Amino acid sequence: GKTRLVEEFRATLNQQGFQFHWITAHSYGYTQNIPYAPLVGFLNWFWKIEEGDTTASVRRKLEAGVQSFLGPAPKVCSVLGSLYGADSPERAGRSPELWKAELFTAIDQLMEAATRSKPTVIWLEDLHWADTGTLDFVDHLLEWSRGLPIFVLTLARPELLDRRPTWGAGKRSFASIHLEPLPESAMRALLAGLVPGLPESAVRTIVARADGMPLYAVETVRMLLAEGRLALDGDAYRMVGDLT
Repeated sequence: GKTRLVEEFRATLNQQGFQFHWITAHSYGYTQNIPYAPLVGFLNWFWKIEEGDTTASVRRKLEAGVQSFLGPAPKVCSVLGSLYGADSPERAGRSPELWKAELFTAIDQLMEAATRSKPTVIWLEDLHWADTGTLDFVDHLLEWSRGLPIFVLTLARPELLDRRPTWGAGKRSFASIHLEPLPESAMRALLAGLVPGLPESAVRTIVARADGMPLYAVETVRMLLAEGRLALDGDAYRMVGDLT
């Protein structure tokens, strides 16, 4: 549901002819202990850094990218490089607090440079899995970028509010949308579109277990497909095995 809304939002901007940067960064459950993973996503987007790039390749792309945005800025390169394991704060003699401040400043400079050519949309997905440093950065960004054409769009499950109960409170230009569970009629329509002719017993079971969460229904269909109980037929699936 959340991601679908964002995709529709982006499509609407494109249809209306807006020119903008769109930066996507994710937090992942299995990397939740890796500090600032979404900020690495920013840099990967800016300069096409790939997961399999060597340390030397990452450094070259960082240096060339920073040069194109800011001109010669070796300190910025060093701080950003530490996100990839190079020039760690300890080796560079920085305290964690100082390094954090330098990191935020370096990202700020990149964001400001990006907005000189186009407004910028920053989409942060699954923020409930983000580390504390990333959440601190988003708070910082909302305050720092007040005068810049930057739109920050964060998607999260309610667990985020367990960690940050006041998330967004008191922020200027802040809006929050809560997505409620889908009603049974909508869940049935979703399943009918995915698997026409799905047995009523299976529909009832999936709808009951999904509890209004469309992702559960979609993942159940994918599981049945992987097990060979469903087969892709055009734009929908058909039953080819027992669903008991």
